[in-house]
Amino acid sequence: MLLAPLAHGAGFAIIEQSVAGLGNAFAGGAAVAEDASTIYFNPAGMSRLEGSQAMAGFHIINTSSQFTDDGGTGVYNPFTGTMQSMGGGDGGDAGGTGLIPNLYLTVPMTDRVRFGLGINAPFGLKTEYDSDWAGRYFAVESDVKTININPAFSYQVTDALSVGIGYNLQYIEGTLSNAVDFATICGGFASFGFPTSTCAGAPGSADGFAEITGSDWSGGINMGLLYAFSEGTRVGIHYRSHITHNLAGDADFSDVPAELLAIGAFVDSDATLSIALPETVSASIYHEVSDDLALMADLTWTDWTRFDELVITYDNGTQGSTVQPEEWNSNVRYSIGATWAMDKHWKLRGGLAYDETPIPSPEKRTPRIPGNDRTWISAGASYQYSADMRFDVGYAHLFVSDTEINHSNELGAIISGTYDSSVDIFSAQIQWAF
Repeated sequence: MLLAPLAHGAGFAIIEQSVAGLGNAFAGGAAVAEDASTIYFNPAGMSRLEGSQAMAGFHIINTSSQFTDDGGTGVYNPFTGTMQSMGGGDGGDAGGTGLIPNLYLTVPMTDRVRFGLGINAPFGLKTEYDSDWAGRYFAVESDVKTININPAFSYQVTDALSVGIGYNLQYIEGTLSNAVDFATICGGFASFGFPTSTCAGAPGSADGFAEITGSDWSGGINMGLLYAFSEGTRVGIHYRSHITHNLAGDADFSDVPAELLAIGAFVDSDATLSIALPETVSASIYHEVSDDLALMADLTWTDWTRFDELVITYDNGTQGSTVQPEEWNSNVRYSIGATWAMDKHWKLRGGLAYDETPIPSPEKRTPRIPGNDRTWISAGASYQYSADMRFDVGYAHLFVSDTEINHSNELGAIISGTYDSSVDIFSAQIQWAF
């Protein structure tokens, strides 16, 4: 399974779990229940599916994220008492192209019970800058990948009401890297009497590099209900729990001054990175205006307050923990969409969405995740090739609001400027009924 996700959704959540859903900007996700991807959006929707279904899809996501320094990026120089530019430029385009796959299977077990299995990637992050750029002390590479295995069951309680529940076994792996201003660190140690004065100097005169890698398995649940007021009108509510990961891996440091190594600082060691991925609650409505036209809407709340900080703990005994405050807010995503059935073979789809950023301010925004509010416009089409086979394609463009950053760290480094970002998504999938 090829995975190279990029930060573009709410925070670093990846909503691209259905190609048909993309065409509607994922409006009505918890209520549409037209194919096996409902395992992800609301497992109760499996009760509406006929026979068995298998689906395979992919999303090609191209992101652009370019930083422009406003002149305020640099490091405080204690020798001159002024801010010092770090040079190195704006880092290039931190975005890129990624591939997100989706796989789903549903089968009936009894007249009222269905089983489903989904495999997808619900979270991901990829930003990468030039290694010598002006913001190198904050981030160079940030790469987080997930694979989620989601078995689920649905139960038809009455003709109108169905419920569903699933378990999510999630694998995560990540890499975080940045340059380290060892000259400033040595100066700080020297001020407390440690024998590091020979490596102390002006900021940027003794750069090193740090890379943290790790992986973990953990789990959570998702569950939902679907209620049909009539054959063409229904509402759905879906809950997906938070998942806490403790990634175990390695901390590797390079070009560390000998004076720091001698006192046990910045020594390569095992490391643990703790991260809490948020829960979501979705409420959706689906309504068929006529035999040809259906309208839908969705509201999804994500509790990004769980992403309060990134904590890296080292096992070498002398290296103190690294704590990166994040202090994100919860956020809401709003979407509306429509599907028009042209004839027995073709359906056309369209949708609009507004996706709030959980990042509370330019001061809390970091180069690892330079996100902001996004407006979605999407379109798609479905072609029913035969009674057993359907093809879907979709496209979405995300307009990202002008993004200011004014972030600092405890060593006196500041990154200040703006990001110009955009996202394009191209998707396709095939569905078999059997």
